Amino acid sequence: MIRRVTPTVQPFLVSSLRRAAFHPTWERRSSRPFPSPSQLGSEEWRAAANAGKDGVNGDCRKNATCKKPCMFIGHYGVSLAAKRLSPEVSLGWLFLAVQALDVLFGSFLLLDVEHMRIVPGFTRYNPYDLYDVAVSHSFVAAVSWSLAAAGAWFAVTRSRLGAVVVGGAVFSHFLLDLPMHTPDLPLAYSDGPKLGFGLWNHPALALAAELLLVGAGAFFYARNTPRVTRRTRWFFIVLLALTVATPVLPAPPGPMSFAAQALAAYVALALYAHWVERGDSPPSTPASTPESRRTA
Repeated sequence: MIRRVTPTVQPFLVSSLRRAAFHPTWERRSSRPFPSPSQLGSEEWRAAANAGKDGVNGDCRKNATCKKPCMFIGHYGVSLAAKRLSPEVSLGWLFLAVQALDVLFGSFLLLDVEHMRIVPGFTRYNPYDLYDVAVSHSFVAAVSWSLAAAGAWFAVTRSRLGAVVVGGAVFSHFLLDLPMHTPDLPLAYSDGPKLGFGLWNHPALALAAELLLVGAGAFFYARNTPRVTRRTRWFFIVLLALTVATPVLPAPPGPMSFAAQALAAYVALALYAHWVERGDSPPSTPASTPESRRTA
């Protein structure tokens, strides 16, 4: 009997061990860091990428049905609502502020300071295993970057209210990431305790949360804007469309592509928001002068 069972059991054990060796949870807990492109030859790294290792999953690159989002649009709801608190802060700057931690993360990915892996099925909402993000997304880092942004804004503008709003917008990113992420947000460092309630494993709830945030932000922005133009209405439609579309957008082929695409999207949306705000501003009137008063 042992001889009959062994040929059947052996492949099963081998495949199980193989799956365990590359399981995302095991990888995240492993003390062995994945090599970077600078540590491997370019050809060797490409081969590893095509095999689905070192952060780039070949299946996601080749499979057109692997579609996942690149960004969390709900953060922009905070930007739209925060405009009411400090009208002096440009909407474009607020758009960058709420995504500041992700802007840092994308930059650190390109600089090989932080790391991620693309693992299809890692969560039901996106395939991103953010196993090394302590410099940009830990609680301590979020507080530090928020204080730095507030200090920089105050140093340039001397506006205490603007500094508080900008710093709060930066920290709001961590607060909104907390319910969405799996436990990958460190308290202080990558090997320490991590936070995250895992709403990304419940796609309907995650999408509803994003739509609620964007819708509430649009409501408060429109209510406190002197005039809502056509470009503003189209802007709201674009944000809502992006919110719905992100779960079905193609995943980038690897971390470097993810970083480049995300950074380009953050800058483009910030410029778009600034352009929209200019259209909503009331037309300037010439200052009153003694001559104009006499003419009147």
